[in-house]
Amino acid sequence: MDEVLDVAPTLNRPKDIAFAHLFRAKDLVALGRVNAARAELDDALRWVDRIDAGPGHDRALADVLLVRGAIEGAEDPQAAVHTLTHVASVYRGLKTDGFLAEALYQEAVAAQAAGDELGARARLQEAINAIERQSASFGSPETRAMLYETVERVFDAKVRIELGNKRSDSAFAYLERGRVAAWAPDARLRLGSERTAGSLTRIRELLPADALFVEYALLPDTLAMWI
Repeated sequence: MDEVLDVAPTLNRPKDIAFAHLFRAKDLVALGRVNAARAELDDALRWVDRIDAGPGHDRALADVLLVRGAIEGAEDPQAAVHTLTHVASVYRGLKTDGFLAEALYQEAVAAQAAGDELGARARLQEAINAIERQSASFGSPETRAMLYETVERVFDAKVRIELGNKRSDSAFAYLERGRVAAWAPDARLRLGSERTAGSLTRIRELLPADALFVEYALLPDTLAMWI
C-alpha cells in the first residue's frame, strides 16, 4: 500500500487515492495499529472531499466512515452507533445490500456494547434480510466469497443472541438460514432442487425413533450443540 500511495497522487484521481488510504487503514487495524489507522482515515476523508458530488462521493464517504465506526465501537459505542447509523442510511439509499449488512453488523455490535440489546437484535435482523436479498442475486462462487465473512459474522451473532435468550430452536433456524445464504445458486441447480433452511420441528417429525440427530455450530467464543 505504501507503493500504491507513492504512485496514486500522480494520477490525480481522488477516489483512487481515498480508497488507497482506506485499504491501508484496514491493514493497520489488522496489525493493531489503531492510531496510525485513524490518521490514514483522516487522509482518506480529505481526498473524499475532492470527489465530485454524487453517488460515487457518497459511497466513498460511507466506506471510510464504516471503518471509522468499527474503530470507535471499541472505545465509544454511542459515537460508533451514531456514525454507523449514517453509514447504513447511505448504503440503503445506494441499494448496496452487501455493504449495508456489514454496516448493520458493526452497528449491532456497538449497540450491544452500549447496552441496547433490542437495538442490536433489530439491526442484525435487518442485516440478515439484506444478506438474503444480496445472496439471491449472486451467481458465482467468486462474487459470493466477497460476502462470506459478513454472512458468517452476522448469523453467528444472531445465533449467539438467540441461545443467550434460551431460544434454541430459533438459534438453529438462523444457523440453517446462514448456510442457505452461503450456498451458491449454481450449486443448488446442480443438485436439482432449491435448498431451504431446516427446522428442528421438521427434523423431529422425520427422525426415526432409533436415530440420534446431532448438529454443531462453531461460534467465535463457544461450541453449540443440538441433540
